[in-house]
Amino acid sequence: MRTRAALVAATMDLARAATAATATATADPRHAAADLPKRAALPLPDSEAAWRQIIAIASAHLILPALHQAIIAGADDSTISRPQNRDALDFLSEIHAANGARNGRLRASLIATAAALNKAGIIPLVLKGGAFLLDPVATRTGGAPQNPASMRPAPWRFMSDLDLLLPEHRLAEAVRVVNEAGFTAPGDSYDPQGDAHYPPLVSPCGEIVIELHSRIFTDKSAKPCPDTLIGNAKLISLAGAKLHQPSPIERIAHLIGHAQLHNGFYRKKRILLRDLVDLSMLLRNHQQAISWPDILQNFITTAEREAACAFIAAWQLWQQQGASHHDRQPYDGDAAKISRESSQWAVQALARLSWPQWRRGAAAMANRLAWDLKSLGSQPEHRRRALATLRNPAKLRLNLARRYAKLRQMLWA
Repeated sequence: MRTRAALVAATMDLARAATAATATATADPRHAAADLPKRAALPLPDSEAAWRQIIAIASAHLILPALHQAIIAGADDSTISRPQNRDALDFLSEIHAANGARNGRLRASLIATAAALNKAGIIPLVLKGGAFLLDPVATRTGGAPQNPASMRPAPWRFMSDLDLLLPEHRLAEAVRVVNEAGFTAPGDSYDPQGDAHYPPLVSPCGEIVIELHSRIFTDKSAKPCPDTLIGNAKLISLAGAKLHQPSPIERIAHLIGHAQLHNGFYRKKRILLRDLVDLSMLLRNHQQAISWPDILQNFITTAEREAACAFIAAWQLWQQQGASHHDRQPYDGDAAKISRESSQWAVQALARLSWPQWRRGAAAMANRLAWDLKSLGSQPEHRRRALATLRNPAKLRLNLARRYAKLRQMLWA
């Protein structure tokens, strides 16, 4: 049985290989996975038990759908033909296909929702993972399908919901439009001052979830601000619907800010492998448009910039750990001005992935408690929201359920 450190290292190798393979396929969607160029031989687990643990780690880090192309593009045929690897590849192939099909349904729903909003004079901006659904997609034969529902966009990227940003003064109207399409918000309240988005709106079938944002973070002063996002966005027309896709720089800034500041990963010294894969995909697909100084301009305070630089340092360290020089991406550390503190954070955050479960759980609870106590004492807005939650039993139950779910996922990861 491999140690957890070895299993985590193997999972990170697969994640790096998945980025290289997926980016090649994205550059020319006509390539099937089997046609992708072979890279340096990718070592694979030597037992079914190791595969099960790697699949569990990849699932917890939300990168499981990406592993299929990594194996096809990175492993040699003799390695793939071994029984345990063949079984794992078959399983991952099904996951990859199912996720692609689901993303096709998400994309079709996104187009339908945007078309309905367009009729009300609203052009939504697609945030986070949903923006990958707007990247060019083609069929296996290279032709564009007529039916948007038949498309399988970004099959490597798992996403739980669709996040749409729109002007704050149009939020109520947008909620009405989405409600008329059958989406409802089950039993939750909305605080315009404290909440960045309206409560999640769920489709009648329960598969599609839409969050309508009036800003990207709770803090209204946080960058990138909505006006800047929309002003720099690319206008895209799909099947008659108009949508905005953020610029590559602001997509990366939002990715880093959401992970490090909104989710609190910086204070927790936590890394989610999906975030590293997302950054790699954006850098590979938009390399000429990326400038680290421009990205860091979105982080105003010294603490925010340090958190952002720590994430960049972790991504760089993850890249350097790869066995294949060919798969590494160009990186200008001087442009990002990585400090010794940021580099130390990166080392510690990646090392924590290999900690035993009890140690990760204890550290997570201690970090959360320390942050809550500090915020209650120093942040009036956090204190106000906490008191409002305590006065609302339904919201209190929902918040506790969400925290429990996030803790379970983190422990699993």
